[in-house]
Amino acid sequence: MSNYSFSDEAIQDLDDICEYIARTNSKAASKLLMIYVKSVSW
Repeated sequence: MSNYSFSDEAIQDLDDICEYIARTNSKAASKLLMIYVKSVSW
């Protein structure tokens, strides 16, 4: 199993992307975030 490390900037970018999408489609933003979280090992 691989270990991932994300910079603070990368985490902020993901947050910014989700916020941008949520402006017009909050369900899509939530879905994107959930897919991302499930696809990586924290």
